[in-house]
Amino acid sequence: MAYFSEVQMPRYQAEDLPGTTKKLYHVVRELQEMLQFVLSNLDADNIEGYEEIFNRLEGSDGAISILKQTAGEISAEVRQNADKIANLTITAEGITQRVLDTEKGVAEVKVTAEGIAQRVGDNEGNISSLQQTAQGLATRVADTEGDISSLEQTASSMETRVSNAENGISSVKQTATSISSTVADLSGQYSRLEQTVNGFDFTGMVTFSDLSTRKGSVINGSNITTGTIALERLELENDYGYITMGTGSTGHFSTRGIRVAGPPVSGSTEEYRNHMLATNAGIRIVGEDMFGYESIWLSGDEIEATSSISTSSDERVKNSVAFDLAERYGAFYRALRPARYHMASSRSGRFHTGFLAQQVRDALEAGGLDRSDLAALVQRDYDPELPGGGDGMYSIRYGELIALNTAMVQSLMARVDALETALQNRMEG
Repeated sequence: MAYFSEVQMPRYQAEDLPGTTKKLYHVVRELQEMLQFVLSNLDADNIEGYEEIFNRLEGSDGAISILKQTAGEISAEVRQNADKIANLTITAEGITQRVLDTEKGVAEVKVTAEGIAQRVGDNEGNISSLQQTAQGLATRVADTEGDISSLEQTASSMETRVSNAENGISSVKQTATSISSTVADLSGQYSRLEQTVNGFDFTGMVTFSDLSTRKGSVINGSNITTGTIALERLELENDYGYITMGTGSTGHFSTRGIRVAGPPVSGSTEEYRNHMLATNAGIRIVGEDMFGYESIWLSGDEIEATSSISTSSDERVKNSVAFDLAERYGAFYRALRPARYHMASSRSGRFHTGFLAQQVRDALEAGGLDRSDLAALVQRDYDPELPGGGDGMYSIRYGELIALNTAMVQSLMARVDALETALQNRMEG
């Protein structure tokens, strides 16, 4: 320190201002180099009798810098009118830095052998922090509205978590063997996705949206709500059947479409299945087993079956049986008017033969009967309180007329037999 007192300052010479300035510059540089040397070598060994070093400087603008050194600590602080403060503390355990601006916020860094901790906050209450150790890294960001996001990372896993003031929570955890994510709220609703090398395990509801049409697909547990599904084959569990693309025959030519099949027929060693084939030509319904198969073909202009269609007719399922068809329905039968006609929905131009349901209704009334006397006449949404039973469409069960035709033919045959007998007797007499 004595050396500093021996330094000669240059004299001020007004007539040689540049020369004086140059000499002054060299002196200041010399003092700076000596000060750096002294500060870099200050310790208890070369400064005897001092337990601490304290230095304080004040500027005319209110700025203050403080340097304090002891055997156990070095601290430095710089202030600007008490509104802006920066300080540094160094000990054998670690280093702590702190910068405070009363208008902006505060930032802190602490370094130890165990880790590094950083924290930044502003005057609005927003805070971010970082904790780093040899084992892992943890970050956290929070705002005044209660929103929080965090990240925890180690050598074996990484986990993120985001929550808000409305109690919504989402988290993602990743390891070398799996990825899991969860979204939940306090009402108990949640969804979870687990991904491993074996596939995906999802809990919750999935929605896929088409951005152009705003339509989409929703998968919710065992339910799927969607528009079009394009697939080659759909298998039902437990071998209950399948839906697939299929080919078949109309009975005259091959066709293709969708095949819907049930489970294998019981007792069969081969894979015989009852199925339905719907194509652009029509629909075929097939029942098959080890003995063969029978089918019904339906198209826009025909219904065809490979065998006769049977109707349940066991005596044990009937009651109130009477054999008076010819007597009871004679007048009705005579009032029937068979007709030929075109179907309004047909484009073939062919004539059909049959009955007009309304004419059958009128024939019942003409024969002194009502609708309960003949099940062949059917009207949808029939209401006996309305005129004509209402406006429901009519249909006819033609199978119900077969027995009536038989009874009338038998009655006619009986009359013919009686006439032939009477004629024969007359000829013989």
